[in-house]
Amino acid sequence: MIQSKSEPYHYMDCISYAHIVELQASRHKERVFTRYQMGNSSEFKTLTYGQMGQLTEYLANKWDKILDDNVRCVAFLSDHPVHTMLATFAFFKLGIAFFPLSTRNSKTAIVHLLKETDTDYLIASQKYGAIAQECVNELSEQEGKKGNRGLEIWDDLNMDKLIATAITEAENTWYRRQHQPFIDPEKTALIFHSSGTTSLPKPIRLSTRYNAFLNMEAILNHIQQCAPSLALNSTDTMMILAPLFHIYGASWMLVTMLVGASTLVFHHLPPSPQDVLSITKKYNVTAMITVPMVLEQLADFLQTKQQQIYKNMDDYVYKTTEEEVTILKQIKFCITGGAPLPYNTGYFLHSKGLNVRNIIASTETGIISLSNPSDEATKWDYIKPSENVQTYFLFEPFDKNIYRLVIKSTSPSLASGIGNRPNGDYETNDLFSESPPGSDYWRLVGRVDDTLIMKNGEKTNATSMEQIISTERLVQACTVVGANKECTAVLIELDVDRALQYSPTQMISKVYDAVEQANTHAPRHSTIMVPQMVYILPLNQQLPITPKGTVRRNLALVQFKDEIQQLYDAFLHNTTKELAVTDTPSDSDSLASLDDSAFLIHITAQVLQRPQADIDVNVSLFDYGLDSLRAIQLRNRIATRFQSISSNFLFENPTLHSMKIALFLTSVNVDSHHVEVNTQQQQQEKRYSQTQSILQEYLKRAASDFPKIMDQNLSTKEITILLTGSTGALGAFLLRDMIESSKVKKIYCIVRGEQDILMKRIQASFEERGIDTSLLSKDKVEAIPMNLNDPKLGLGAEMYNKLKEEVTMIQCCGWLLDFHQPVDHFERECIRGLYNLLQFSYRETNPMCVHVVSSVSTMANYYDMTGADPSAEKIPECYPPENPRVALPMGYAQSKYIVEHIFAYLAKEKNLPYYIERLGQVCGDSQHGRWNTSEQYPLLFAGGSAMGIMPDFTVNVDWIPVDYAATSIFEIMLKTTEKEDRCQLDNEENKNHVYHIVNPNTTSWTDIMKAIKICGIEFSLVKPRTWTDELKKHEENPGYRLLPFFENPSWETMHTQCMTQWDTSHATQMTSSLAQAPVFDAQLLKKCFSAWQESGFL
Repeated sequence: MIQSKSEPYHYMDCISYAHIVELQASRHKERVFTRYQMGNSSEFKTLTYGQMGQLTEYLANKWDKILDDNVRCVAFLSDHPVHTMLATFAFFKLGIAFFPLSTRNSKTAIVHLLKETDTDYLIASQKYGAIAQECVNELSEQEGKKGNRGLEIWDDLNMDKLIATAITEAENTWYRRQHQPFIDPEKTALIFHSSGTTSLPKPIRLSTRYNAFLNMEAILNHIQQCAPSLALNSTDTMMILAPLFHIYGASWMLVTMLVGASTLVFHHLPPSPQDVLSITKKYNVTAMITVPMVLEQLADFLQTKQQQIYKNMDDYVYKTTEEEVTILKQIKFCITGGAPLPYNTGYFLHSKGLNVRNIIASTETGIISLSNPSDEATKWDYIKPSENVQTYFLFEPFDKNIYRLVIKSTSPSLASGIGNRPNGDYETNDLFSESPPGSDYWRLVGRVDDTLIMKNGEKTNATSMEQIISTERLVQACTVVGANKECTAVLIELDVDRALQYSPTQMISKVYDAVEQANTHAPRHSTIMVPQMVYILPLNQQLPITPKGTVRRNLALVQFKDEIQQLYDAFLHNTTKELAVTDTPSDSDSLASLDDSAFLIHITAQVLQRPQADIDVNVSLFDYGLDSLRAIQLRNRIATRFQSISSNFLFENPTLHSMKIALFLTSVNVDSHHVEVNTQQQQQEKRYSQTQSILQEYLKRAASDFPKIMDQNLSTKEITILLTGSTGALGAFLLRDMIESSKVKKIYCIVRGEQDILMKRIQASFEERGIDTSLLSKDKVEAIPMNLNDPKLGLGAEMYNKLKEEVTMIQCCGWLLDFHQPVDHFERECIRGLYNLLQFSYRETNPMCVHVVSSVSTMANYYDMTGADPSAEKIPECYPPENPRVALPMGYAQSKYIVEHIFAYLAKEKNLPYYIERLGQVCGDSQHGRWNTSEQYPLLFAGGSAMGIMPDFTVNVDWIPVDYAATSIFEIMLKTTEKEDRCQLDNEENKNHVYHIVNPNTTSWTDIMKAIKICGIEFSLVKPRTWTDELKKHEENPGYRLLPFFENPSWETMHTQCMTQWDTSHATQMTSSLAQAPVFDAQLLKKCFSAWQESGFL
């Protein structure tokens, strides 16, 4: 069965590996089976084939006495290579599946693997005894069992003692094993695990048939056929520089045993280049298998140790010593696998005498092929499958000149039950190119999946880590990098809408927590160093996305190559260089020597990563890419010189010029509250003036951009709607109603992102809110990419004209929700794009109906402005007075004030069918209670619950469930398309096209507090200012992220000084759903609390 001469191997001749072990132990009794390192010394002890046979027989008998007859699988946790060898052979003899676990796995991964394989028993070395005990205990608890069943801590580290015991047992025992060796070639003999595509390692079951074909035909016969003079035989010594708990190292251990050769193994991997060379020479190593990291270190060592022969002062070459070349040449071949070796490294080592050859393999498929050991050096990384292997391969076209490898179901080296196609074939993720075409020489060029192959050959399942990190709702997208690197890093894109509701400190903290959570489920070699290897993108940057909605990792590597490189430089090489900033004072200059202006410019340039000369002191820093995260960084830098810098300082003073003035006013030696209040009032007046200035500019443009419509000539054709904001809560329910309406023919949804992922974003929004996603399968919805700041909306001329002809109505539901930004920021980000949509909507005949969702914040100060009595008069459904003070003094509300006046002008002066739905506070939907956790009241409830106190307000609670709000708005939209209703609306005095979308069925704050207590939350009521002061002390509190908003005096005033009432008579004439909206009571609040608890918010 096992040839004693160089004849071809036939895998079907292998009855069992137990028989092969016994045969080789007898045939090569006096030969060295393995040389193994003594601790960290340069000395290696030997174990002969005869001793190996005695030890494996002893261990088989020992474990047979312990294990029950029904034990099917035993796992093994040890990094001692000889122990792993012996245990493998012992369990071959017992006929029990043997599962060597990677010692680099996390506890979570080990428990998962033990469960997946129904492992009955775990053997661990003393070194890993503690984690083994924890795993067994956790597994037992999960299964409802107690005790330490199925665990053995193996402490037989003294090989001499172990050998002596084995000899004694062999002489004295009469015990015969009850377990029998493997005789069924399809029975599972070994189990290894790979990272797979799931979130945890995947066990792969390998039969005797698999192992026999892999070792005999894919390796031994291949080498024999390609290079007979280099074939392995019993005189060879194979240095194995790969762990035996991976199939790569284990398969070569079995190959060496099959030919009666010797293995040489190190106790600790990887060895130094010096040790590789010296041990190779000392023990006459003739073959080697390794991972790329070892060879890269060896190449680097050879280059630095070479003699330099200078040709002249500027040019020199390197020359290797003869001794080193001699050592390398004694190795017949060196196989590298597990990860790609850089081509130049392989070619360099060839030039120094080392015959490096590539291997392509996986646990699922075994060895696909080896490079031909006798080919010229330039082909060291190409494979040419032998005939007996190639018959099981299919190279299917994948891309231009790129092919994907598929292994046929009939392949003997296919792992059990691993087929992933209906016919049982296995579709690999390996991509190859053929060079030259038709030659059958193939080169691995990449993988379909995103498993990262690191520099040491270990694999990191980036997808599983990304999935865990992305469970943090603040994370929009992320990509883990680290291919061919020493460690992993992660690039993280934040969800802008959510991020802007957090304080920067909270953002960073939550991101770091998410990364740490991913680390707990990853093997040690995959863990991401926090914070050193975490890069959070500025909020104005995005990761590149594939059509499937996943991050384009390779494109991200190019796009952020400088940032990634600096992460690694700082971590690996202890560099602390700032991200590239030019034309700034040198590091040797002291900031203390700079005057205030120079200081501000210097630190701003560093934070923005821009040259100082590029920054105009009168331009908002937000135009240069400043976001909330960088704002906190810049604020902290400013605070090193100036004290009492508020968290909103940069939002209130966004230019360097305004900063300098504000800092001067706060630093003068005047301790007067009057000065401070006066300064705040002056700043607010400037902001009101800015609002009016922006409004007047748009009204001036509108006067010439929109000729007056004389006759609308209403059409009765079916409605086609252009919708913005469809991925938000209100937009999602609006879209639901539009799809279900028989009056709507088509809905075009304008969505951010690349074309191929837009519908996925909409679907994800439906799923998040519990809306039936099957509605999206109808042909009524089409998503198109959004670029509203482009006058043509980012569309080609053909599509723009098509939509302009086809669309009958626009609903502008999307808007930036950020209470920090000034009004000029909203002008750039929102108003400008809305104005482009209005121009798009204009037609001389039958113009599109345009609806916009505004906010009650535009009229929040109505009572103060008019002197009306809140108890006797409701705020009317009308356009706001021409005074920005009627709106709340924040950029968001001021921007909505501008929009309402633009709509009022176009409706009254230009006869355009433009309508305003002025939305109040929206709460969770009536069915599921899913309420956005970044909004003020969910944060208030969560923050108050954590502190045990709630603010005591005196307000009417007119919150409306989001699904009722959406239905009410949609019913109004439909009314404005009906000819009779449109004519009546347009004939109304002053063209009053304003509708309040607030709940007419109100309750009190006191009743809300009672409802919270019914939900089981205990708290006390305190004054609003007391509540805010307490919140300041708890940065970890969910409500802390909106502290600046809660501190705003207008927020407290709005909740305590009046009982605001909103007239809804105009709206209720247009929609019946508004009057039917349920009051926000304990029943609805319970649904909200349940949804928050389910999502982990509470």
